[in-house]
Amino acid sequence: MKFTKFILGLALVASVVTAGAQGIDTYKTQRAIVLAAPTVLTAANATVTNGPIDIGGYLGIGYVDLTTCTNAGGALTATLENSNDTTNWTAVSNFSLISTTTSFTYTNTSNPAYSTNVYATNPYLLPGLITTPSAYLSGFVAIPYLNYGANPFTNSGAITVTAKGVYRAGFNVQDAKRYLHIVWTPTGSSSNDFVTATFNAVRSTEVQ
Repeated sequence: MKFTKFILGLALVASVVTAGAQGIDTYKTQRAIVLAAPTVLTAANATVTNGPIDIGGYLGIGYVDLTTCTNAGGALTATLENSNDTTNWTAVSNFSLISTTTSFTYTNTSNPAYSTNVYATNPYLLPGLITTPSAYLSGFVAIPYLNYGANPFTNSGAITVTAKGVYRAGFNVQDAKRYLHIVWTPTGSSSNDFVTATFNAVRSTEVQ
């Protein structure tokens, strides 16, 4: 009888967790703005500025995702700038930068028929470093955790985005000035740089 109650209890907990997970909805809670529409840059452009956008009314930590691709050498930087009046611009400071992905491979072990040949590798944009501590007692397994201190909010100025990839810059939008734009600067032998950027955060009121 006790065993039956235990199983029923586990089933109830599982159903509550599942129901709670169904209520998580980042798609509807965040409001994204296209900061830089897809653009082709060349070294002859000198600089290209996208925006400005208005980030007034956003709360907490937001982020800008930058996607770049180039078919040649040279260097490319992206500078996030903010302003109170869209005339006087300064570089956004105190942002955290994710400049590389961290990949983990997962295998489907729930079905023995697929456990050896169905897998996927997820390249995560992690706001920190997966760290495995020393086991605090002999015989215990050390559980890895995400060390946010590895990505401190201490960056400022231009972001080097020469490589083909996706980058994320997170910053406190309530500490930033109201208007935001991005300055792309291609240099060297770059012949074609494909770039785009989006801003994403949670608003205090609905868009209107």
